[in-house]
Parts: sequence; structure tokens; C-alpha cells
Amino acid sequence: SLSGVAALTAVVSLVSVLMFKMVLENQYFHHVVSCSTQVRGSLSGLIFDKSLRLPGGGSGVTHQDDKKESDDPLTATSTSAAKKALGTGGVLNLMQSDASIIENASMQLHTIWDAPLQIAMYTALLYKYLGSSVFYGIAVLLMTIPLNSFTLRMLNRLAKHENEAKDARTKRTSESIS
Repeated sequence: SLSGVAALTAVVSLVSVLMFKMVLENQYFHHVVSCSTQVRGSLSGLIFDKSLRLPGGGSGVTHQDDKKESDDPLTATSTSAAKKALGTGGVLNLMQSDASIIENASMQLHTIWDAPLQIAMYTALLYKYLGSSVFYGIAVLLMTIPLNSFTLRMLNRLAKHENEAKDARTKRTSESIS
């Protein structure tokens, strides 16, 4: 019966610690999301204020095209041709898409230190109870990193195309209203 009491004590302790961790973590995330939302609002406001001060409501804002200039005179583009005007659609795209990217980055910033800490702690606990078989799970985890990297690169390319389409749609909508 002593081992039953020890097991029950371990279960109650584990549940108590995990509940305490959950409450603290939820409070932390609440504050992080509040801060991230304020960052996004401030950034959108700054971009909007800046666009109001530009000639043409932001149509004078330019950005460098992704294509690099060539030394070959047949394929070279002038500096002015390599720049594209953002226009109203581009400014709105900055306000919506890019501000949300910064918001999401600020919300996920803590995982830089939290994820390795949790992986180390849970791996140590699993090793204590399961032995060396835990290293097979770590090997599977490490083997999925290239797949995750490939998937994220693909998603980033799709997001770039989506932003370009949003910019064009916003520009057409703005021109049709004006």
C-alpha cells in the first residue's frame, strides 16, 4: 500500500505542477498577445501617418524590385525602372500584412528560449522512465527538421504571391472608388 500512496502522491504532484504551469503560461500569453496587438496598432498608425505625408497619398513610395541590375547593357534596367511605386495598395499592404508579420513574430519570440528548455526537461523525464529508447524519438524529431524547412520555404513563397495579389486587388479597388 506504500507504493500506492507514493503513486497517488506523484500523480497529484504532477497534476498540481502542470495546472500551476498552465495558469502562469496563460497569463504570460495574455500579456504577450496584448503587447503584440499594441505593436501592430502602433506600426499601422505610423505607416498610415507616413503615407498621409507623402505626395499622392503614398503613391510616391517606392521599393527596390527583387531583380538585380545586370552589367550587360542589353538586359540592364535603369534605377528608376527597377523601382516600383507602392501606391495606395502597397501602403495598405504594409499596414495589413507586414504589420501582422511583426505581430506574429513578437508573439512567438519567447519560443527561442522556451522550446529548447521544454525539450530538454521532457527528454530528461522520458529518459528517466523509458531509458535509451527515448533517443529514437529524438532522432525522428531531428529528421523532420528538413521537411519542416522545405514546407516553410514553400509557404513563404505562397505568402509572397498572396501579398502581391492583395496589393493589386487593393490598388484596383482604390482606383475604382476614386
